[in-house]
Amino acid sequence: MAEVIGGSSSVKYHSRRLYNLYVFVVLLIIGYGFFDLALSQRLPDVEVEALTEIAKTLKKHDWDFAKSDPCNTTATDVTCTCTFSGNTVCHVTGM
Repeated sequence: MAEVIGGSSSVKYHSRRLYNLYVFVVLLIIGYGFFDLALSQRLPDVEVEALTEIAKTLKKHDWDFAKSDPCNTTATDVTCTCTFSGNTVCHVTGM
């Protein structure tokens, strides 16, 4: 008889743990989506191409805009405004 009561309690415990695991995985997936969005390039391709041409003209070989978003780093001396389309698109405003 004690085993049946303990079994019921055990089922509740495992159900709760399974629910917590489910919530954790869902939040992890959502968080990963936001993290991926934050890391994606927000500068339009036309502006990336223009910056690449400017870098070639200035012989700035350390500016590689294909690999990194110039709006997310201070190493390129490029300034951007990212207030377009709900902060998902940036535009170069200065160099």
